[in-house]
Amino acid sequence: MQYLAWPDHGVPDDSAQFLEFTQRVRKARVGMVEPTIVHCSAGIGRTGVLILMETAMCLIEANEPVYPLDIVRAMRDQRAMMIQTACVWVMFHGVWVVIQCMYGLCFMVHMVMVQSVCSFCLSNLYSQGCGDDAKGFSPSS
Repeated sequence: MQYLAWPDHGVPDDSAQFLEFTQRVRKARVGMVEPTIVHCSAGIGRTGVLILMETAMCLIEANEPVYPLDIVRAMRDQRAMMIQTACVWVMFHGVWVVIQCMYGLCFMVHMVMVQSVCSFCLSNLYSQGCGDDAKGFSPSS
């Protein structure tokens, strides 16, 4: 399976299509015991979002709490710089709102967005850009 509508060093024009792709990947994994290989050109931006979305969905289905920043920190313990730029992080949050509503958790949206965006630090959010010169994002704090 391959997703082609997400440009390198950017975000997809239609994040709903990426959510649909994520759901197709999840359906293809049903019953699989082996791990799934996920990779983009650098293996940190687009790859990180797919893994973050899959992890969040699995946690919701297991009735576990979901803290996106904590998931990113854990992912970065295994691969540095997962969820590479601010634009990717913001795009994830747009999809994250939809995911929560899909699972009937719309009441949590505001609380999670405030926790994640405030922890990320809004002062850096708009200064990083989305192009080739975009600075990395750090989910520390």
